[in-house]
Amino acid sequence: MEIHGQLVGKSLYWECEEEDDLIGKYASSAEGKRFINVDEINVYQNFKKIRRLIDAPLTRVRRLYTEPYAVKNIAMYAFTSNETNQIKAEKNARRPVIFQSSTALNPTRGSAEEKLERRAFWKYGVEVYTKDERNLRAIYLYLMKRNIEGIDWVNDRPRTEAHIEMEMSALPPELKFLEHYITRAYPDFIEGRRGKDISGKDFFKLFQKFYPAHAKYDYDLQKFGLNMRKLLRNEGVYSDA
Repeated sequence: MEIHGQLVGKSLYWECEEEDDLIGKYASSAEGKRFINVDEINVYQNFKKIRRLIDAPLTRVRRLYTEPYAVKNIAMYAFTSNETNQIKAEKNARRPVIFQSSTALNPTRGSAEEKLERRAFWKYGVEVYTKDERNLRAIYLYLMKRNIEGIDWVNDRPRTEAHIEMEMSALPPELKFLEHYITRAYPDFIEGRRGKDISGKDFFKLFQKFYPAHAKYDYDLQKFGLNMRKLLRNEGVYSDA
């Protein structure tokens, strides 16, 4: 993404390398930046704090030994990663637009010959092509000619396949379990139990098999029951009445 710094100007570009530099107590590097690339940083857990930066009119700056102050937020943010869950793509999220890039030029994939060709391609791009200002100007002019007039940046944002996949992976484990139970586990689970009551303990045992990681979070039957009730109530399936 260094080419973005060359296009917009190095003084207006920042490649963030630490999450704390974005939302930490003494975050100040974003001040005056027009383009910020958050590269290979997993911000999944704290994305609720970070997502407000995408369209907030102001951002908070605090340098060491000074009082915090607000500045105009003029930055565009790009989150780039080889991982599929760098950010949390929540249901109906309106801020991020998510794309999955092609792997056609990935230098770590393909045959040995293809890997060599792809490494040579990127080496030439970094060391030769982007060093020529004529090439950079051609890219800049191409981008500036793109017609973006009339686009509603809130309502016209594309909901891509990559976005949908990340949305699904961000669902709570209880909801994933329900889908698994209904579509896969139900026939075997119900066998021999027809006409009998199914206890919450039986249901929880099935969840334990589906989601072994529950053991890491001190996740017991009571917590499972409360979360399931909350989930069903939020989805309009369950009511205390």
